[in-house]
Amino acid sequence: MILRELRFGKTMKSSSPAQSIRLPLSRLDWGTLVAECGFRTNAVVERSGYSMRTLQRSVRERFSMSLRELIAELRLKRASDLLLSGRSVKEVALEVGYRQTSHFVRCFREKFGVTPGVRRESAGSDSGKTLP
Repeated sequence: MILRELRFGKTMKSSSPAQSIRLPLSRLDWGTLVAECGFRTNAVVERSGYSMRTLQRSVRERFSMSLRELIAELRLKRASDLLLSGRSVKEVALEVGYRQTSHFVRCFREKFGVTPGVRRESAGSDSGKTLP
């Protein structure tokens, strides 16, 4: 699965959020990098120290998806984790960078097949039902 590959390498913390980390592309911790950049493509490019085109090529080769698709995937995965921890749908939508809760709900449902509210409710249930 794609998400397993996203957790590799170590992230070097920089003293300034705008400062680039310029690790070799094969060692970038994409999940951490994208989250630290607020799920914004331009911020990821700036922070990585690579050009937009270099990142696009690298992501396409490694994950068979565009940089934008990878960021969307990581954004929704983070949202799912936050919902499972019991956070409200609105709070999660804002934290992962959606301006409109309705847009977040639509994207989440397309990705996981259930609404964020159902995912959140599953965090407290003992029904044994496994959601995607």
